[in-house]
Amino acid sequence: MFANHNAQDKTYFDGTHRACSPEETFNRNWPLAKQLGITRVADITGLDTIGIPVCVAIRPNSRGLSTSQGKGLDLFSAKTSALMESIESWHAENIDLPLRHNSYAGLINAGEQVVDITSISTYTDSYVSSTTPIYWVQGQDLISRKPMWVPFDTVSTNFTWSGRGSTQANFVISTNGLSSGNTQQEAIAHALAEAVERDAIELARDAIRAGATSIKVKPETINDANCQKLFDALAQADILYGVYNITSDFKIPCFSCTIVDRESQGRWRTLPAFSGYGCHPSPEVAVMRAVTEAIQSRLTHISGSRDDIFWAEYSKLGNSDDLDQYRRIIEDIPASVDFTKIESISSQGFNTDIQQMLDILDNKGVSQVVVVDLSKPNINVPVVKVVVAGLMSPSEKSGTKQVRAIKREVNTARGLTA
Repeated sequence: MFANHNAQDKTYFDGTHRACSPEETFNRNWPLAKQLGITRVADITGLDTIGIPVCVAIRPNSRGLSTSQGKGLDLFSAKTSALMESIESWHAENIDLPLRHNSYAGLINAGEQVVDITSISTYTDSYVSSTTPIYWVQGQDLISRKPMWVPFDTVSTNFTWSGRGSTQANFVISTNGLSSGNTQQEAIAHALAEAVERDAIELARDAIRAGATSIKVKPETINDANCQKLFDALAQADILYGVYNITSDFKIPCFSCTIVDRESQGRWRTLPAFSGYGCHPSPEVAVMRAVTEAIQSRLTHISGSRDDIFWAEYSKLGNSDDLDQYRRIIEDIPASVDFTKIESISSQGFNTDIQQMLDILDNKGVSQVVVVDLSKPNINVPVVKVVVAGLMSPSEKSGTKQVRAIKREVNTARGLTA
């Protein structure tokens, strides 16, 4: 199902690892914009004082969000980031793969390979039954190398789909693990890293909020030139920043970054603190992503372009006491993490990166990493959705009592003792 590429298929390394330059990617894919309903890519960098490029791709008739954000060290990187995010979202909203309507138990009894539904994030207070028929789509488990069924809701982001009824809205519907790329392997590598990132965020959420010394990175030890460019831009704009090492026990480099205006900025406007996250086999790229995502989040708030941010959220942000607390956390809590001690697991090729991440996950007991190929022959852009059983996403899981009840049902379906 999935093509192999040269072991050394990375050619672009300026702040990211790609198979070609952002400019080449943009020029190749921009002609698809009209066909996919993308009306424009807007440069919104000038709405803020930082100066790091941020762009927005507009897709008015989206079946999910109508805007996609992009960021980068230069304008082409930001434009490409926004465009590709919009393209991948279109694919996840317009899936034409064969679907199967059955229960988990029914598929198991039919001898099918099915992802462990007790290990997939669900919405708070949801109950996922092993005997209730739902829609499924088939992908490939990268560890067993076998075809495997996953709930359609874990792949689709079409919020207008008529088949999404009350029994369908239990699994978390999100773009977590959705990625496009210049090659299929590039897309898989970035999607897998994102799934690991979201899991790390959930594990470290309390420590991030507290700005804990144990995860706070000494900024002077981050000796990457591109990262320093970002830090200089933040300092010039009078913005405080804190970088935190949230790498989990998987040891795949992952970071968060929090930014907030110094008190002097409040004289003419009040903005809340913003956070960004990044995960990548290269620690430098992971930090870059965390910092640029924080900057992007801030500009997204300023521009008001996302249609899932409501007035209530704007009205409750920017509380002066909260802002003072963020400033104290960033300025007063000492850092203990030496960035130079964080080991890179990056290679010259996406295949190697993927295999290293899979080996790490497998060794830690994560045995199902399912990739659903969303690419379309008439579009010819590699797009995948990765579903990793056992990793958390930014939502609350069902209560322990419910999870145990589900596991009993699953064991019964498998013919095991409850």
